[in-house]
Amino acid sequence: RAAFVEVGAGSGLPSLVAARACANSYHPIMATDFTEAGEQLLRANAAHNGVAMHVERLELSEEHGALAEMVERVVLASCGDSAGVCVCAAEICYDKQVIDALFAAVALMWRRRAAAHPNNRLLFARSSHFEHMDETMLQLAGCHELRLHARARRCTPGVLDCFASNGYTGCDDDDVEVFTFTPG
Repeated sequence: RAAFVEVGAGSGLPSLVAARACANSYHPIMATDFTEAGEQLLRANAAHNGVAMHVERLELSEEHGALAEMVERVVLASCGDSAGVCVCAAEICYDKQVIDALFAAVALMWRRRAAAHPNNRLLFARSSHFEHMDETMLQLAGCHELRLHARARRCTPGVLDCFASNGYTGCDDDDVEVFTFTPG
């Protein structure tokens, strides 16, 4: 099994799916966000869905070691040093600095842990609104010695977007691309 860590989780949908449908593959499940409101939303969604999920605040623009330290602390306590780590980040590709910080943090974490573990993965998903960032993202991955393992396009009709604090609207983009990176 591998640990599952969602970075910039927002509502935590990938973490909730991992906890519900993939519990035999992933343990522990961790979801992070960079705001207190995000942390509260993650805890509420975990409780509402009846899943065990470790929630923590994580600001990627801070020291890159924060992700590695959090993963080491939680993963080592749960399953020892032999577990792989699957990091998931969705819709955080709008900013080159955020992408760079994520890739630097993941690369550092994999260097601290057994980088060759077969379950080490970075799942990086984005809507077609951010397709223009692909070349930058792939260059940054190479700079941090992350290797593109797979790339898949999916259609996800019916996704909701938050448009204000008081409601949701249908997303005008149902095209998602998922990039899977492994240690280089």
